[in-house]
Amino acid sequence: MKDYYRILGVMEDAEDVVIQAANKALAQRYHPDQWTGDRVEANRRMAEINEAHAVLSDPIKRKEYDSTREKGAYQEEPDETDELLATIEKDWNKAAEYLPDLKSIAQQLARTSKSLEFEYKIILLDTKSFNERAALASKLEANYLSKYFGTNETVIAYAKQLLAAGRRNAAKELNVAVGLLGSSVDPSVILKRLDEKFGLSLYEDASKKNR
Repeated sequence: MKDYYRILGVMEDAEDVVIQAANKALAQRYHPDQWTGDRVEANRRMAEINEAHAVLSDPIKRKEYDSTREKGAYQEEPDETDELLATIEKDWNKAAEYLPDLKSIAQQLARTSKSLEFEYKIILLDTKSFNERAALASKLEANYLSKYFGTNETVIAYAKQLLAAGRRNAAKELNVAVGLLGSSVDPSVILKRLDEKFGLSLYEDASKKNR
């Protein structure tokens, strides 16, 4: 089955405004007047993008599609995320001239997920809700982390360290372990094993942050 969310470079719980923005950005990138690479590849990508957008922009089709997908499995960052971010860079930098803390907030989100960073920027630019910028960032990050890594605070702290360090393979393993064992299990059972398996030493630091 095709991963329509990955094709558009968005997260599986992306709001409609994010899906529309991603579709617009990718359509512009692969438009015949803009694309300088292989036309066959551009046509193939446009067909995929149009197919993904047709499903994800329709609430009924999206619900049916989501019902067939595996829920809660950690996803690698889509290849298109950097290109999507580039399409809104000009507007974002202009906004940051007036609200300098936007850059540090977005950078923090990017350490967790570039797709999360893109969603944050698109929502703010579309809704103009800049007064809630800090609260929105906290909400999006909390939802992202709990979705993939459960609700245990020590596990969440550990996951954030993994993501910030770029250890996506270990983060994926953590997602699998939490999905299998649940959030109520003693976190040391999972985290000490991950430290050992991936040659890390993050558990003690993560546990200290939640004492």
